[in-house]
Parts: sequence; C-alpha cells; structure tokens
Amino acid sequence: MTDTLRDAARDRFVWNDVWEATLAERPEFVAAAVRLDSVVAGGGCLDPKVRAFILLSLNAAVTHLAPEPTRAAIRAAIAAGATREELVEVLMVVVTLGVHGMNAHVLAEALEERGLRPADPELTEHQHRIREEYRETRGYWRDFLNHTLGLAPDFLSAYLEFSGAPWTVGVLEPKVREFLYLAFDTSPTHMHLTGLKIHIHNALGYGATTEEIVEVMGLAAGMGLQTLDFAMPILDEEYGMHDD
Repeated sequence: MTDTLRDAARDRFVWNDVWEATLAERPEFVAAAVRLDSVVAGGGCLDPKVRAFILLSLNAAVTHLAPEPTRAAIRAAIAAGATREELVEVLMVVVTLGVHGMNAHVLAEALEERGLRPADPELTEHQHRIREEYRETRGYWRDFLNHTLGLAPDFLSAYLEFSGAPWTVGVLEPKVREFLYLAFDTSPTHMHLTGLKIHIHNALGYGATTEEIVEVMGLAAGMGLQTLDFAMPILDEEYGMHDD
C-alpha cells in the first residue's frame, strides 16, 4: 500500500525527504493530497505545456518566489516542448504582478477625503493619449486605472510599454497569457480579485472554457501543499532539539 501511494505521489509532487517522512507518519494525508491533485488535473483541459507555464507563473511570482517548484515547472515545460523564448515570455508576464503595488486608488480616496483632489479631475491631452494607447495595446480599460492615470501618468505609460511587449512581439497565444495573469491573481499569495475578474473576462473573450479556468484556479489552490516542504524540516529540527 505504501509503495503504491509513494509511486502515485511521485507522479504528482516533487518527492523529497519531507514527503517520505509524511508518508511514514500520516499516509492518509499523502493519500488525500494525491486525491486533491488528481482532481485538479483530472479534467485534462490544459495542455501539459500550458499547465507547466501556469505553475511557473504561480511559483516564480514575486508574492511567492519558490525556487524548487519554479525549477520543477521549468523542467516540466521543457519536457513538454517549451522553447526558451516561451519561458522568458512567461516570466516577463509574471513580472507585471508588481504593478499591483501602485495602489493609486487608495491614495486618490485619501486625497479626496482631505479635500486635496477633485473626485473627477480633468485629464490632460497626454493622459488621454496614454489611455487610448492602453486600450489599443491591451484591449481593455477599467475605471480603476483612472486613478493611476491621474496621479502617476508617466508610471502608467512606462508600465504599458513594459507589459505590452508580449502583446506586440510575444509568441504565446493571448488566451495563455490571460491564464498566466489569472493564475497569479487567484493565487493564495496574492488574491487580487479585481484583476482576477478582468482576466477571467479576457480569457473567456479569447475562447477559454469554464473548465480550463477552473483548472487554472485548481493549480493555484494546490500551492498550499508547499507548506509541508517549507515548515516540516524546521519542525523536525526544533522538535529534535527538545527530544531530551
């Protein structure tokens, strides 16, 4: 039974001493983890290469930065036929997560509450151009971007140039790019719900199915298992120090 379970888990996870110890102590937990991962992957809606891209976006994101799962995702992508150009583009998309640190809407609300800024300031010609370029490059505009446009237009322009590069010279299909955004926005280490809804709409617009989107979300939900890889060695070390 244990050998069968170990083989099943090796097909699902990066098997290591942590999982081996967990199998010895709590085989029922390993069985449940295998079951969870098999349900996520059971639909088989995503191409193996795309699945690896999504795992790469989840693990390499600045909100997570997990070296070994990142390496495993890159290896899986290469094994599935990914090119270096594709993998570099995945990372260039994931880097854009950092823009969510520009919480201009919070600053705008605070300034309005103190009477330091009108609720609907007039846009300059420069700001109008940036908004139109954003629409043309990214294919959408949302009202929450108005705050960044009003308070930091040069930042938004520079971000657009950077984030728009994959859309003008990239090799990934648009639906796959939207899956990457969707993945790190739904990730438990980020949970950016505004962006998540935008990219769900965008993915559907590019032909994604509900089943594909559910599978992307399931991959994000499965990241919780990495808690064991991180914490169990520390637990074993500290517990061992108090055995006496």
